[in-house]
Amino acid sequence: MSTVAPGLQRKLSKVLGQKTDSPEVSKDLSALSTIYSDNSAYNRRNIRSIIEKGLIESSTRFVEDAETIMGSIDTVCNDLARLGSLCDTMSSVLSEGELQCSNVLNDIERLEHSISLTESKKEWLDVFQEKYQLPREYVQTLQEGVINEAFIDALKKVQIVHSNCRSLGLSYHHKAGLALLDELSALQDEAFKHVCSWIQAECQSIESPDAPEIANMIPKAMKLLRSRPPLYSYCAEEIAMARRTAVFEKFIQALSQGPRPIEMHAADPWRYANDMLAWVHAAIASEMELVGNLFQGCYDSRGLVSRTSSLQAYMQAQENNNKTDDDDSSKLLSLQEIMDTIFDSICRPLKLRLDQILMAAPSPVLNFQLTTLFGFYVRTIQPVMGKDGKLLHTLRSCQSNAEKLLRDQMKQRGDRLVRQPPLPPQDLSMPDLYSDRLSIGVSIIKFYESSLLHKDDTGDASVTEDDEFESLLFNIMDPIMDSVIAGADALNPKSSVRLDDTTSAMNPNKQYVYIINCLCHIRRQIESYESASALVKKLQDKIEETMDRMVATDVSRILEGTLLRAQGSTNDTEKAHITVDGQKESNEALDNQPLSEDVAAQGAIALWSKLEDPSCSTVRADQAIIEQGIRNAIADKIASSIVDVYTNAYHAASRSALISSIHPPEDVKTLLGA
Repeated sequence: MSTVAPGLQRKLSKVLGQKTDSPEVSKDLSALSTIYSDNSAYNRRNIRSIIEKGLIESSTRFVEDAETIMGSIDTVCNDLARLGSLCDTMSSVLSEGELQCSNVLNDIERLEHSISLTESKKEWLDVFQEKYQLPREYVQTLQEGVINEAFIDALKKVQIVHSNCRSLGLSYHHKAGLALLDELSALQDEAFKHVCSWIQAECQSIESPDAPEIANMIPKAMKLLRSRPPLYSYCAEEIAMARRTAVFEKFIQALSQGPRPIEMHAADPWRYANDMLAWVHAAIASEMELVGNLFQGCYDSRGLVSRTSSLQAYMQAQENNNKTDDDDSSKLLSLQEIMDTIFDSICRPLKLRLDQILMAAPSPVLNFQLTTLFGFYVRTIQPVMGKDGKLLHTLRSCQSNAEKLLRDQMKQRGDRLVRQPPLPPQDLSMPDLYSDRLSIGVSIIKFYESSLLHKDDTGDASVTEDDEFESLLFNIMDPIMDSVIAGADALNPKSSVRLDDTTSAMNPNKQYVYIINCLCHIRRQIESYESASALVKKLQDKIEETMDRMVATDVSRILEGTLLRAQGSTNDTEKAHITVDGQKESNEALDNQPLSEDVAAQGAIALWSKLEDPSCSTVRADQAIIEQGIRNAIADKIASSIVDVYTNAYHAASRSALISSIHPPEDVKTLLGA
């Protein structure tokens, strides 16, 4: 076996050592089969040349392709070079543009700032024109002088601007403010003159006695005139004088014209006065409504100048001048003054007719009715007309005259009644003359309690009216009581004007019975009326005082001849002392000394004998007393006094030898029914 060269041996070993089943070898062998299509021996022997030829061809194609690529790369490089030059150009252009843009931005910023300042100035100018200058259309409206809604709005605007200019004149810009004030003041004065002239012309339309039609612009115009007190007062007086004439004509027509004129009832004083005052009251109500519509918004609920205004901005601008405004508003006519001016025209004819009624000397009852009627209307219209109004003064004067006439009438009748009291009748009842005067008082009480003046309990005024009525009632009734007491003197046995010439024939108790009967009759007539409660109390006190005197007289008569006497009044709380009968009043101190035992015993025995005698009139009230209750009360008081006297005598004679013959006090109580 021939030996293989080492080099070849290595190659063979390397070839044999390779793995032909690997994917890479399989892939390479597959590629190798593409080199030649015919697998011949020639091709296999010349495989190397074939491969090298293929490599050459591949290299040639690669070179061709590379040359194409290099051409493209050169083209790209040229393009990149041009692009670079363009970028440089653009950079320079951008640098120049940036410089120019910064200038533009600066210009824009400067312009924006300028625009902002211009807009701010425009806003300030708009505010200034709105606040301190009047629009041209408003100026034209005011200069035309046609009073309508546009004119009122323009005048309101003038007031607001005028107020603003006044505040501007007090600031740093006083020159501009004063210049604007001069211009606006002239325009405002001219506008107010137009308003006053228009209102004066409109007053002709409200002079009609019938319900006039009110222009809806009058209240608005009057409301604006409040800032000018002289002009406001002038226009208010013009309106008041126009209505003054209308009210006077209406009053004269109501008196003498129409289907039922008031003077048709002139023969009936009460209805005549009542109808006139009722018409005045109704006229005040209607005029108050009319004036309220004319001056709507100018006055508050009390009739004073209202402090509120629709021109809120105008009033706010006047806050620094409140003192001046208060002084000006105090010069404005109040609603009460306007109403007083309107009804001033009817004061004289009304007072003339009311005084004519009073001059006819009406009866006391009618006179009191008129006084009450006048007082009622005084209190009714006072809130509307004011305390110092002329119409109110007229009614107060009539009321004062009627009240004075009533008091004079009652005083004359009362003085005549006291000077010439009627003689007591046989039955000791109340004379008819007193009944006539009493009926006057009762009629007055009835009318007063049924009147609105008494039912109106709204405060101090009703209390004053009650006090005045109470004083009047006492002036009516006191002369009756004084005359009763003076007339009862004719029944006094010791009086020089007694009815009987023989003193022993007259019962001293008759004067007390007569007084009690008269006072009880008066009390029965008025005790059911609340307004006469003070008079009823006074009558009751008089009756009790007279009863006490009558009881004292009866007790003295019963104890006469018994050596006993009751000391003190019967309504005292202390026990009566027992004294010797027949002592003089100058020895009163001695009379008050206690009796001796024997004298007390004899007096008790004598008193028992007198009480026991059925023929002797002892403890019985006079049957001439009309009221049973009064009779029983007098009898009880007499019995109580006698029992007290007998009891004291019994105790004083407790150690006397005659004590066994004296009846105990219980027997006297049983005998008298005490």
